[in-house]
Amino acid sequence: MISASSISVTWSANGDPASTSYYARLSTNNFATLVASSQTLNLSTTFFGLVANATYYVDVQAVDNADVGTGLRLPAGDVDTVASPLSAVPTAVGSSSVTANWGADGNAGTTLYLAQISTNNFASINASSATLNASAVFTGLVSNTTYYFHVEAIGNGGLATAFTVLPTTATLLLPPGLAAQGFSAVAAAAYDQLGHRRQRTRNDL
Repeated sequence: MISASSISVTWSANGDPASTSYYARLSTNNFATLVASSQTLNLSTTFFGLVANATYYVDVQAVDNADVGTGLRLPAGDVDTVASPLSAVPTAVGSSSVTANWGADGNAGTTLYLAQISTNNFASINASSATLNASAVFTGLVSNTTYYFHVEAIGNGGLATAFTVLPTTATLLLPPGLAAQGFSAVAAAAYDQLGHRRQRTRNDL
């Protein structure tokens, strides 16, 4: 049985007596090094504390009373069950952009995340971002508008988690614009080129 952080390995006695001991090993690099090992009289063992969405190799050998072991390699096991991303607060909120954030929750660095944004709680999707990071920047947003976010994790084998709902946020208002200032043609005509007010003449009427 495989979960996001553990793998259970089973085997058969194949005629060996009940006093037979079994030695199981776990590795991430085809046994160049070991992550963990287990010696048991049972026909199964479970390894805990594994990294989600990572490939693990398992083998087991039977050991007799004289401490002589036989080799039996089991197929490689993929801990492909991916942990759901953890919700986190958005940051860098501006009038036209927001950064969505989440936690990996122990997933391997090869885990792909799909983040999406919506203005109507995902009746439709405004934008999506696929990334290996634990954040995504969404730009080109409308100011003073509420946006909804969610994200899913996708494992190496293509298995995806349910979407994790992230906090909603509203983009900021734009500051008011300043209108161009100037004199009207009539008012400007009442001043000479040096800026001095001149007396109106009959020709001005």
